[in-house]
Amino acid sequence: MIDNGKLAGIISDKDIFRALIDITGARHGGHRIFATIEDRPGSIKEVADVIRKYGFSLQSILTSYARVKEGYRDVVIRTKGKGNFSGISAELERTFSDVKIRKGQ
Repeated sequence: MIDNGKLAGIISDKDIFRALIDITGARHGGHRIFATIEDRPGSIKEVADVIRKYGFSLQSILTSYARVKEGYRDVVIRTKGKGNFSGISAELERTFSDVKIRKGQ
C-alpha cells in the first residue's frame, strides 16, 4: 500500500486468504450447500427459499460461472442455525440436479 508516495504497508497472501475465509463465513460453522443451477432471475432465491423453509438462515452466498455449462452457474451457500438437515438435503437433491451438501458441526 502506498501513502503519499511512500510504502505504508504490504498486503500478504495470508491477508488475502484470511479475507476470503471471512467472506465465506467458514469460521462460523454451518452447512455448506453447493449446487449448479440455471442462470436466470430468481434461481438463487429458489435455493435460498428451500434453506429457509427448513429453519436455516443464510450466512453467505457465492456464485461462479467458471467451468459451468452455458446458461448455468454454481452457487455455494453457507447456512446458519439449527434446522431440519435431513429435510433440506432431501428437497434440494430432489429439486436441483447437481447438489452437494457438506454437513457442518
